Amino acid sequence: MVKYKMREVIMENRKDSCNFTCVNLVSFSEPNVNFRVEFNYDYFKKQLTYFLYYRIPFMIPLFHSFKSKIKRKKKSSVKPSSQNPIAISNQDIEAGDLVEILPENEIRGMLDHENKFKGLRFMPEMAQYTGKRFRVFKKVSKIKVESTGELRTIKNPVFLLEGVYCRGEFHEGCERLCFLFWRKEWLRKV
Repeated sequence: MVKYKMREVIMENRKDSCNFTCVNLVSFSEPNVNFRVEFNYDYFKKQLTYFLYYRIPFMIPLFHSFKSKIKRKKKSSVKPSSQNPIAISNQDIEAGDLVEILPENEIRGMLDHENKFKGLRFMPEMAQYTGKRFRVFKKVSKIKVESTGELRTIKNPVFLLEGVYCRGEFHEGCERLCFLFWRKEWLRKV
């Protein structure tokens, strides 16, 4: 905290005035050479530590959330890498339906240069489940982002399949067993 020694300044400049306590600091016409500003290093270190350890970690997720909102507003002109048109599935898939995951080469034909289809990444863990049949556990249209706590609505719903989890082989042996998200276009109703 910067300490101002204003009382000493007022006392030195009063010149035997009877109302020296009412001196208006703006009324000083001459620069005061006795006025000193002292820097408190301990207070500065305390404030810097507080900012670095408590404020910045709180602000980083907010910054990423703001950045993702800006990205969503921009129209992306990313086109699929293959020249084949994407087959849009008109079938309705609901919880409890038996579905077959398309073969990996068909799914890869739908992906763009970032391995994404409609914003959802085809992760390496998903390849082991392609071509197999599973029952739909749930249709997901809202998710909560753990880093920010934001509740997001998914424009194109994704599906969770029974027994289809991320085993963590590509994530340094993570043992969390998260569900993998599947697009409707990657599934064929049986």
